[in-house]
Amino acid sequence: MNKRNRLFFIALFLTSVIMTSHAQRQYPVSGIFKQMSIDGDGCRTTKMLESVYKLHDGPLSLMFWVLPPQKDNLKRVTFRVEAAPNPEDPFCQKINVVNQDSLVLSWFNNFKGFYNYPTCIWIDEGWKRVKNDANVDMLSDILTHHADVNEARPMGTWKTVAVQFTERSDSMFITRPVHKIYGEKGVLLVASSLYNIEASNAGEWRAVEWLSDKVFTEAGIRHEIVALSPTKMVVSYPNNNGEKLTETFVREDVPEPLATLFSKFK
Repeated sequence: MNKRNRLFFIALFLTSVIMTSHAQRQYPVSGIFKQMSIDGDGCRTTKMLESVYKLHDGPLSLMFWVLPPQKDNLKRVTFRVEAAPNPEDPFCQKINVVNQDSLVLSWFNNFKGFYNYPTCIWIDEGWKRVKNDANVDMLSDILTHHADVNEARPMGTWKTVAVQFTERSDSMFITRPVHKIYGEKGVLLVASSLYNIEASNAGEWRAVEWLSDKVFTEAGIRHEIVALSPTKMVVSYPNNNGEKLTETFVREDVPEPLATLFSKFK
């Protein structure tokens, strides 16, 4: 059994365990919500360091943190999958449904430095159902296309397998796992394995603009498609020093339950 098949069966097993162990736990409402406020110890915070979103879907949720943009075509993004809280655990998250568009999520804070709130207190977060949100539109454009295959453009999910300096044939090196998910107007770079569904996966959103059938910009950097098939892609672009790199990708399937959650993020 090769490494990819082993990872698939591990992910399938973990998904089965998660879905079985949380079968009786369900989020009370479905949809995408945005964090609007944080209350604790008599203080309220409404200006958060990042925009936080949660897609509730039955027993699971998909959570995104979007940091303020470093520039117009680049944003830092982190995401993870969470299970619905256990109502029998006295220190687990509590969800109070104010109405179909508003939630209050309460959790016991044991982290030092969380917005200067003291430890060992309950935090209440106010969440509102998302309507006309630019960050959600930005992510939806990518996530809902994670399984797309396009013969002309690099739509869907890809994994980096090699990078080399174009003008140095002996410089090929294998990189750490890096995935790119291309949508119509952007790409989500994930610098980790997509099988770590309950870990915080750090990455970044980059704007994509097509200049021609074979040339596009990614976060303002010119990329040229050298070769593209349904299963493999080769792209060249300059690094920060102006040296041209050639990067090789193979198509990758997003594992469950992440694939389903991605498809519903809209």
